[in-house]
Amino acid sequence: MTSNTCSVIAISNQKGGVGKTTTTVNLAQAISGLGYKVLMIDLDPQGNATQGLGLPLEKVQASIAELLRDRLLPDQAGIYQGTEFDLIPAAPLLAAVEREMPGLSKRLLKKHSRRTFANSSQQGSERASGAPTRN
Repeated sequence: MTSNTCSVIAISNQKGGVGKTTTTVNLAQAISGLGYKVLMIDLDPQGNATQGLGLPLEKVQASIAELLRDRLLPDQAGIYQGTEFDLIPAAPLLAAVEREMPGLSKRLLKKHSRRTFANSSQQGSERASGAPTRN
């Protein structure tokens, strides 16, 4: 993989309790362990992956919900840096944003996701220790 190449891996299933969060966190850690820069995006309004990585929901100042809702908010505002990989956390507000977005096309969501991932993978930043921290 070159520095100009970016891969996107999505773990999804509508059924609960099938291991999506566990798979996502473990996969992010494994890929990061191979030396790749990883940005994990938690799209679950419950924020289990966010909390599981040690970032309490009440400490999240900007989540994927704010990034989707406010197009003027810089992408970097929602990226929290961790020791192994970066995270765009989820928050309960995401459930409300999902209800607001019935007219939002899949194309626009994909475009925003690609832009966020590409911007974060171009950033060369030091890693914080412990739980993910905000930039």
